[in-house]
Amino acid sequence: MSKADPPLSLDRQLAVLLTEGVAPGGRTASPPEVAAAVGLSYQALLNLLHGKSRRPRLHTLRALCEFYAISLDYFDCPDEADCRAHLAARQIAAASPTVRQIAEQATQLTPWGRRQMQVLLTWLEQGRR
Repeated sequence: MSKADPPLSLDRQLAVLLTEGVAPGGRTASPPEVAAAVGLSYQALLNLLHGKSRRPRLHTLRALCEFYAISLDYFDCPDEADCRAHLAARQIAAASPTVRQIAEQATQLTPWGRRQMQVLLTWLEQGRR
């Protein structure tokens, strides 16, 4: 992100989290499931996702982080690539030792190769559950 780029909006961060975050059980959760799990109404979550509510309470952000087992630092990511990297790092940290070792070795690959390896690792981990 260059100095001229605007900061990543909260609604965009939430959209990335809901589409790429791994919920308990290793799956993607629907917005109604997420809302219920974190103690929000579905409408309140939609308002956050659509930018109608731009200042969520800290306990709401903490509840989302707890649900997705990520740190609050996620909401400090400057761009979507950093958000995705934050989520991928969490997935790798929670993976088996073999998957963690492969992921570490994959850092030597090109960006395209790393993305392909991440797809493969995610597929392998989902098959284990």
